[in-house]
Order: sequence, then structure tokens, then C-alpha cells
Amino acid sequence: MSTHQLRSAGGVLIAVVNGTAYTVVLHQRSPDEWRLPKGKLRPGETPREAAAREVEEETGITARPRERLGEIQYQYIDLDTNQQVHKQVVFYLMPVAQPKTIDIESKTFDQGLWMSANEAQTRLTFAAERRIVQAALSRLGN
Repeated sequence: MSTHQLRSAGGVLIAVVNGTAYTVVLHQRSPDEWRLPKGKLRPGETPREAAAREVEEETGITARPRERLGEIQYQYIDLDTNQQVHKQVVFYLMPVAQPKTIDIESKTFDQGLWMSANEAQTRLTFAAERRIVQAALSRLGN
């Protein structure tokens, strides 16, 4: 079986209110997952550009990627094509001055919440994304 390489990018939206860092976590209906906003790079797009676009598409929030937090990699079988996929996702810290209204991309998600970054680390489905939130907190000095 051949492996398809897929590059994606996403962001950790962070708003600090009264000394507590909050971030956005999205609930995906199928499969049932809590995750950070992210998506595929378009042809000719940089990871930083893709992160800004995908975060806005999935949350309705416009934010500028500030710094790279890290990369996660994983493999899965695409059930539509029965092809193995190796996915690489680069995440960026995306600070905002205050929590903004979330306008989720409703084809994929049924809920988007601002929650404390500490709570997000317990809610996120995947350990790799929990580590990305921890990296965002360490960059803030929290």
C-alpha cells in the first residue's frame, strides 16, 4: 500500500484574561473528537498562511500566527480511498487581545468553546495536541 503525504497547519488561539490563558477547542462530530483548528495546505500556500486561513475558516476568528509551536505527525487510513496517509501538521501561536465570538464551520463541527488552556489539555482528544497547547503556555510564561 502506498502512503500519501499530507501537509496541514493550524493554530492555538490564545487570549489572556485576568492572568488566565484561554484557547479555542472544537468538537468534531465524526469521528467524535475535540481538537485544535487546523487544515490542509493549498497549492503554493505556506504553513503560516494556511494556519491563518484554516483558523478563520473553522472558528470565524481572524488572528495572525506569531510563532511556530511545533509539528505533529501521525498516520491513518483514508476510508474513502483506502489509502494510508502520513499527515504532518505545523501549529502556530495565535494570540488575540480578548476572546471573540466563535463562528464554527458547521459542516465538520457542532461546538467551539473558549476554555482555559489547562482545561483544554484535558478535553483535547489527542496527546500531541495537548503538548502543543502546553508549548503555547510555555511561550506565554504561564
